[in-house]
Amino acid sequence: MRNIRVNSVMLGAIIALAGPSGGACAQVADRSVDTDRAEPAGAPAAQDDIVVTAQKRVERLIDVPVSVTAIDAAGLTRQNLTQLRDYFDRVPGLSYTGGGGFTTVALRGITTGRGANPTVSTTVDDTPFGSSSSAGYGDRLTPDLDPSNLERVEVLRGPQGTLYGANNLGGLIKYVTATPDPSRTRAAFEFGGQSIAHGDTGAFARGSVNLPIVDDRVAIRVNGFYRQDPGFIDNTLSRVRDSNSGRAWGGRIALFARPVDDVTVTLQALSQDLQGTDSPTVFLAADGSSTFGRWAAPLSARPVPYVIRNRLYQGRVAWDIGGVELTSITGYGESRYNTPTDSTDRFAGVLTRFGYPGRRAILRNTINTDKVTQEVRLSSRPGGTIEWLVGGFYTNEDTVALQSLDAIAGADSANLYAGNIPSTFRDLAAFGTLTWHFTPTFDVQFGGRLASNRQVYRQALSGPLNGGSTANVQRFRETAATWLVSPRWRIGQDLTAYARVASGYRPGGPNTNLPSLPPSYASDRTTNYEVGLKGLTADRRIGFDVSVFWIDWTNIQLSGNDPTSGYLFYSNGSRARSRGAEANVDLHPWAGGTVVLTGAYTDAALTRDLPHGATAALFGNAGNRLPYSARWAGTVSADQDIALTGDVTGFVGGTAVYNGRRVAEFQGRAGVPRVTLPAYATLDLRAGVRSGPLAFTLFARNVTDQRGQLGSTYRVTATPASGTAISVIDPRTIGLSVGYSY
Repeated sequence: MRNIRVNSVMLGAIIALAGPSGGACAQVADRSVDTDRAEPAGAPAAQDDIVVTAQKRVERLIDVPVSVTAIDAAGLTRQNLTQLRDYFDRVPGLSYTGGGGFTTVALRGITTGRGANPTVSTTVDDTPFGSSSSAGYGDRLTPDLDPSNLERVEVLRGPQGTLYGANNLGGLIKYVTATPDPSRTRAAFEFGGQSIAHGDTGAFARGSVNLPIVDDRVAIRVNGFYRQDPGFIDNTLSRVRDSNSGRAWGGRIALFARPVDDVTVTLQALSQDLQGTDSPTVFLAADGSSTFGRWAAPLSARPVPYVIRNRLYQGRVAWDIGGVELTSITGYGESRYNTPTDSTDRFAGVLTRFGYPGRRAILRNTINTDKVTQEVRLSSRPGGTIEWLVGGFYTNEDTVALQSLDAIAGADSANLYAGNIPSTFRDLAAFGTLTWHFTPTFDVQFGGRLASNRQVYRQALSGPLNGGSTANVQRFRETAATWLVSPRWRIGQDLTAYARVASGYRPGGPNTNLPSLPPSYASDRTTNYEVGLKGLTADRRIGFDVSVFWIDWTNIQLSGNDPTSGYLFYSNGSRARSRGAEANVDLHPWAGGTVVLTGAYTDAALTRDLPHGATAALFGNAGNRLPYSARWAGTVSADQDIALTGDVTGFVGGTAVYNGRRVAEFQGRAGVPRVTLPAYATLDLRAGVRSGPLAFTLFARNVTDQRGQLGSTYRVTATPASGTAISVIDPRTIGLSVGYSY
């Protein structure tokens, strides 16, 4: 029994190392259309129409019967909004918590907190990216790509299980890269720096080059970036100022070829590395006071480093076979995460018990995931009475979690625990959609997906803390079906009303092999009921996208620790619902002026008590709000171009963001109140000039220097008197960028 108890302490400590759980405006026009994809359905796209690939076809955003926010990557880079934490609150319904290398997101409030399988999945050009399971930290290592490698970011709200498969309970984040253009040479470069209040300074550089190799046939595009993310948290325990600093670098190379008129081939390799120390965390006393300083905390005896490495290799072939397009997408992705943490305080008693008093306890975590995906699909050309798409999908995901605890004194090291925990996730699916145009203005889309996944979970543990060596294997298999029905009414060329009923699922999996725990846990599911209206006014000065929704969430997956052994496990139980409304409005009220309004009302709560009993994972009652979803959130963004002299144009703008009150994760003990995160508002400003290919931009983010909270936990588990550890937004940041493009 001691083996089990000590192993559980190790895993519990690893989970605890996650720390506190804590744009660019939406709807910016994207004028590019990928050359290797089908033409837009419905009305032809005007020059300023926004186009998206949400349904695996290029379509105008106002024609797509899905709630989608399109974010222009160039707008993000101009303001150095380079991470999801910088711009998540400009997307209706998107919530974020994380820091120190971790990124956890949710859409429409569908989450019970992190430490489980993800509820939002991520793709890069239709290739799933990142782990699908908790074994690979799938919900904590959400891919967070620098926008310099991207054309745009599409955020699809509501379950997308039919076209995109597993882990889409709340929605999908889709990174869309730029296809090389064989018709012209292009290049863009940008350099800049920034200074953060209460902290350090940083710099960044980005560049891209598009080169035709064979006119209208072959082209190559190369992107690269480097950035220094300045720190602003003083680690009072290690006496390191601005300890939460980091740096990131990477790039992408893509080759486009059209060997014959009906065939296109796109190959790409994408790389991104992130290195940093500590997290943006401050400590508050039980009364809410900043005991250690407003931007300081005793985080660790030494700064905690982390390394994240992402690689993606993809090949895409599209072949027009007599009016039917055959598309094959092959992807291979690598995700690497590593951190050694000084956990001496946590394991001081263990060190003494095993004869190593006074030594440092270093806990090392390494998560390596390799993922192979293959999708093949056939789709009809748009414009007929019946449009259809059918396809097959396969993925094989291998993850190895390595854990160790060492007692260190100078150069002397003694291993107390080592864990090698490999797991495999395989998924095979068939899917399809059919759109029946009953009239030129009314159609109904039907869709379905049948998937089968198999999982294998192994544990090989050793060391004195484990009482020797142990090993076990668990296996799991599951079949899941998802579907959608979506009627659409094109009221006019630029006005579409739609309804949508769609489902999504999150795979279950095997549990740790203990007699007190269930051997496995099942999938959970969401069903989304939605009505929306999208359009443009006749003068195209106002664009809008509004929707109301209701999501039922059943058989919810819950993560917790076994009260007897303390071992991490998963279970199912309870129900929840999320209901609300979302809106994006783009205004062009006068020449050179743009105003963008976004808003979201989200009421996400349990509709049944969480399960009670000896192995209750979390504690919550019907009516309790789901974690981290603000009931009210919104943005107001305004930009104005000002003609100066000759070819010189000035521009000014600002964005105000409001993120409402939220409640942190459910507690693992009965009667312990959940942590509340107060509402906050921020203001960003920007100004600059453009002259021909040159642009100078001055930006200021969080001008009023708010300390907004993104996540919070008790410093000592389930002990409110210990105070809280909160993950915070960046304080006031001022920067300058210089860009050149042709």
